Amino acid sequence: MTYKYPFSGSLISLKQAKALIADVVYEGEDRAKVLKRIGGRINYAIKRERLSVKPSGGAAEKVFDVDEFFRWAQEVPGWRALRDVKGVPFKPKSWSVTAVIEADLTPQAPNPTVTPAKVSSSHSGAMEQHDRDQVRIEELETRNAALEQENAKWRAADAEKRKKASAAGKKQKFWSK
Repeated sequence: MTYKYPFSGSLISLKQAKALIADVVYEGEDRAKVLKRIGGRINYAIKRERLSVKPSGGAAEKVFDVDEFFRWAQEVPGWRALRDVKGVPFKPKSWSVTAVIEADLTPQAPNPTVTPAKVSSSHSGAMEQHDRDQVRIEELETRNAALEQENAKWRAADAEKRKKASAAGKKQKFWSK
């Protein structure tokens, strides 16, 4: 079933959001349980700072920016049906990528070649940091492997001591062979 976004404005209240999600995602389920589950997810997102509450001019109810709320809500597992709601004033994330390509495309060149532009200084700095991070990761992995071996040795020694202590505390029964 196709749903149409029923609210106007750039803000949506917690009550409106819960009702819409319940209608779209959890159609036919126990409404009270669904509203409680939705409220829990929203409150957890607020607590983890993945969703922010907007000032609402003295209203006691939580209010959210529609763009931010639906950007978050559409990524919640099981809530993908929200993407099919018509008329949601939602702007998806956008990225811009800039690349410079120098090419020799003269008619005399039978096989044109493309040469990448020079790497900017910020990019080379990032690459140097990446290389340093890779070295540090290798050092930490080596240290972790050594600690795991040491831990295994200590666990084996501890198990042996426990076994001896357990055997020493048991009495020999006269009827056993």
